[in-house]
Amino acid sequence: MAMTDTPMQTRVAVVTPWRDRVATALMLLLALSALYACASGIGAVTAAGPQTVIVEAWRTIGYAVFAGLFALLAFYPRALPGLWELAILDKAGIALFSATQIARGASGAQADLIADGALAVLLIISYLLTRGYTNWLRLRNAQR
Repeated sequence: MAMTDTPMQTRVAVVTPWRDRVATALMLLLALSALYACASGIGAVTAAGPQTVIVEAWRTIGYAVFAGLFALLAFYPRALPGLWELAILDKAGIALFSATQIARGASGAQADLIADGALAVLLIISYLLTRGYTNWLRLRNAQR
């Protein structure tokens, strides 16, 4: 692992190109998947009754937001401190909550556990490949 050395700054690890390429491919795949989910959700919004239309719209818009977040992480993996961690927290949190709801018979809990659990795993893999955790060091160095 090569290190950059600059005066008065914390040293930040350099990421090899293959790691960035693999992570970029994974994140673009996630972005495209989220866009597909968004497009698929439009039908659910239009078919929803007054009791569920807001929830369906919120979910569908969330897919579009995550498509954007995944694209940002694909192209700027070490430029946005906190974004990786928030995305991982959301997907892992939904997966864990879904796991607790399976025994209660919650509709869609198993599918959400699988989907969001897989997303969390792929996010963590990409986070580690790109060394996204160095975003914080870069921010600290920029503030000096």
